[in-house]
Amino acid sequence: TTVYCVKDTEHGTGSRTGFVAIKALNDMCSNDSEHVSRLENEYTISRQLALQCTSVRLALSMSEFDGFPAIYLEWAAGITLSEWINLLHKELRLSPLHDNSHYTIMRECDMRILLTLACTISKALAGIHCAGATHNNLTPSNIVVEDIDGSSNKSVKLIGLGSASLHTGSGKTFPKIHEDLLSLGAVFFEMFT
Repeated sequence: TTVYCVKDTEHGTGSRTGFVAIKALNDMCSNDSEHVSRLENEYTISRQLALQCTSVRLALSMSEFDGFPAIYLEWAAGITLSEWINLLHKELRLSPLHDNSHYTIMRECDMRILLTLACTISKALAGIHCAGATHNNLTPSNIVVEDIDGSSNKSVKLIGLGSASLHTGSGKTFPKIHEDLLSLGAVFFEMFT
């Protein structure tokens, strides 16, 4: 799968941000029914959840791009949590508080930012759960972090909903939510270590 960022100069797609993410299958997987099904699932789930959750980007349309199956989504501004964590840890290594051992002394303001971001991510996931779905693939690469007005406040978008599922009311819902929460713990571990 390839994701392109395209400026919607004529606002013809319905994007509120002026940019569109085009997520397209490539020639290696365009005929694979599993990849096509995941793409269709992401479109359906994103379209439904975006009406109820601010942490999910709106699915605009489903068609083709360069002859391959594609979905058009509102662009999620920011960087992935993976990239954000790498930047934070690089800053910490360059910090005068770094003691060249395996441990780094974190400044109080950095800890406050991390804790606030962890709460924001938790609320985003809770929003998806309350809207009747589970993510099923929560990783730092599927969380986009955006600075708000250059302050320590961050907003997040949960992306990569190809594996997401809607709650069916059966006994399978709780184990899926449980798996999402375990994944959230792994995300936090990566953030804080």
